[in-house]
Amino acid sequence: FVSSERQTIDDPNNEKGRGVALETITDPSFFMETLGWDFDEIWMWHEEAQRPLLRYNVEDVANEEIKLPDLDQNDDGYYIIRSVEDLKSIKDFPNENFILANDIDFSDETFDPLFTEIPFFGVFDGNSKTFINFRSERGGLFHLNGGTIKNVALIDAQVSGGTNIGMLVNVSSGTVENSYSTGTISGTSTIGGLVGYSNGIVKNSYSTADVTASGSQAGGLIGITN
Repeated sequence: FVSSERQTIDDPNNEKGRGVALETITDPSFFMETLGWDFDEIWMWHEEAQRPLLRYNVEDVANEEIKLPDLDQNDDGYYIIRSVEDLKSIKDFPNENFILANDIDFSDETFDPLFTEIPFFGVFDGNSKTFINFRSERGGLFHLNGGTIKNVALIDAQVSGGTNIGMLVNVSSGTVENSYSTGTISGTSTIGGLVGYSNGIVKNSYSTADVTASGSQAGGLIGITN
């Protein structure tokens, strides 16, 4: 759903486009076979960078510094979130996996959504923990989700914003599961208690939040879904 172009179908040939997973764009066959890029004369695949490079203008990727979250990891390689500050720090790492270690209280804190430009493609495991008193004037905890967000609750959240907003995720083309929310959310249009606009999967989840849209498309769980 892209309101200005009135496109509702994922298609690389329309204004909406089609999203792909991280595993896909780090596979050379996607560029060679699906997109038909010329790897004989124009492009080459760089194993370390895990992406195509131009043959005649090769980038120096040997010195690229790979940034990783400054957080502890558990035995499964998930980065552990223990505080609001930890949570803020994950916004630059859309391809990593994260897990909550404890409940987090946002009292006296107004939070800006995570992943506003590049979607989150990893796994965010709430570990059956709770976000308490979440406050935002720009929509939900995650702005763009293309990964998996699961096992998390938002209790007594107060969220406001414009269009396409939800308490947990504003726009999701990934999966949201085993999660729920309570509190209030208000905006202009396409407002949901958990997810604002969903072009993915929402399962085993619910919301008892008060949802208000001053324009159109308000949903108790999801504002609108395709």
